[in-house]
Amino acid sequence: MNFSRTYLKEKKVKTPPDKLLNVLGALSLTVADRVERQADELVGMRGIAAATIIAINLDSGVLIERLAKQLGRSQSSMVRTAQELVRQGLVEKKRGVDRRTFELYLTQKGRKCARSILTARNDILRHALSTLTADDCIALQPIIERVLEGLVHRVSDQYSMCRLCDEKLCGNGGECPVERGVTLLA
Repeated sequence: MNFSRTYLKEKKVKTPPDKLLNVLGALSLTVADRVERQADELVGMRGIAAATIIAINLDSGVLIERLAKQLGRSQSSMVRTAQELVRQGLVEKKRGVDRRTFELYLTQKGRKCARSILTARNDILRHALSTLTADDCIALQPIIERVLEGLVHRVSDQYSMCRLCDEKLCGNGGECPVERGVTLLA
């Protein structure tokens, strides 16, 4: 179901109950911390490394400059992250077309790591939702999608919001709530 921003503005709760805010905050932080901790452990380094691997997995041959912009990092920090991932055998760098830039590709080990990150993320989320019934899950999905749509404030949000997503699961043709949120900006 696609909700327009107008609908969201007209129908949204003016002030959500404080307890809802509190428990949603606890849920958000707990899930995010667990996903980040597991991803960092799988990559063997902290910070933006896991998101870098997922981004390269999605866009093989991406330029370091573009990746830095997508992930909201400086080019120098992205170069350092890429160098460490190369040192670990997860990524390989190849000279770009203009020879001043570098394209990034996952090695076989890097592709395996990307699959492990996505699997671990899904396992954590599956566990988080394990107390819900099938009907609860069916009811919850459109609510979460509306919230995600509403959290998109600029086109670049899609990269940070989906930085550890398995984008294939959302499909094509406007099925991703974050992509729908971007289209609603126009």
